[in-house]
Amino acid sequence: SHACISRMHLTHASHASSEQNAAAMSAVEQALFAVSLLDRPAPSAKTPSDQGYIITKDWVRRVVQGEESWDAGGELAASQIDMRAYAKEVLHGDGRGVWYDKSVTIVAFSDGRVGFHYEHTYADAPVPGLMCEHAYINTNPRAAAARIYPPLSLPSLPSSTVVRARRLEWETRQLPSLREWLASAEAATAALLAQVDMQPVHWLAFGADALKRLQISPDAFCQAVLQVVAKRWFGRPVLTYESASLRSFHRGRTECIRSASPAMTSFARAFVAFSDGNDRHETPGKHKVGELLRAAGAEHSALGRS
Repeated sequence: SHACISRMHLTHASHASSEQNAAAMSAVEQALFAVSLLDRPAPSAKTPSDQGYIITKDWVRRVVQGEESWDAGGELAASQIDMRAYAKEVLHGDGRGVWYDKSVTIVAFSDGRVGFHYEHTYADAPVPGLMCEHAYINTNPRAAAARIYPPLSLPSLPSSTVVRARRLEWETRQLPSLREWLASAEAATAALLAQVDMQPVHWLAFGADALKRLQISPDAFCQAVLQVVAKRWFGRPVLTYESASLRSFHRGRTECIRSASPAMTSFARAFVAFSDGNDRHETPGKHKVGELLRAAGAEHSALGRS
C-alpha cells in the first residue's frame, strides 16, 4: 500500500536522517498506547436529536401498542454533548488525531472529556472495557455502582519509574515526495470517512439476563440483529466478522468467528419476511421465527466454542 511504501522511504532511505526517523517510529510502536490531545472541546448539541437516544422498556411498549414509531429513534437523552459527533470524533475525527496502528488511543478534548479509540487485534472487548471502567471509576468514585468487572488491585509505582514526555524529531528535508504522500493520504482518508456514520443509542429496554431467560445467547442475539439489519439494508446476507477470545491459550489474542452462518441467515430472512409481509399466510409465523432464532443462537454458540 502507499502507507507501507511511504513508511519504508521515511525510515529506510539511504541517508543519515533515516536513523533518526527509525528511532522516532520505534518509540511510537513500542508504546503501550497513544494519547491524542485535541485543541478543541467535545462537540456540543445544537438540536435535540444531537443529544442521542435512549430506548426504555416503556418506550418499546408504546411502539408495540402503536403509540410511538421506531422511526422516532427513542427518547431523547439529557445530554449537552452531540453524541453522534462525539463518537465520530473519537473514531476518526479528521484522520489526523489518531495513530491507527496503535491498539489504544486515548482521545482527550480541551474541555477535559475523554474518549477511547480501540482496535482489537491486541485483545478482545473485555480488555479495553476493563481499562475504561478502571479509569472512569477511579477518577469518579460516585460511579462505583456502575462497575461490571472486579476491582483491580494494582501496585503503586515509585516516582522514578514515571516516563516523562519528550518530543520526537523527524527529518523530512531529504524526502521531497513527503508532501505528495500526505496529500494523497489526506484525500484517501477524506473519501473513506465520508462513508462512515453512526448514531449512538442507549438501550435500556432489556439486557443479557432477559435473553438468557429466553435461552438465547446475548452474543448470538446481537449477531442476529446485525444480520436482520444487513438483510433490510442490502437486501441480502453479508459477510460478518466477530472476534473470538483466545486469551485462555498461551500468547492467545483474538480469532475470527464467521457469524453469518446458514442458520443465522435463515432466521434473518424469516424475520424480515414476517415483519414486512402483508399476507401472513405466505410468511413464517411468530413461533417459527422464534424457533429459527434459537436454532441460529445455538449454532452461533457452537461456532464460538469450536
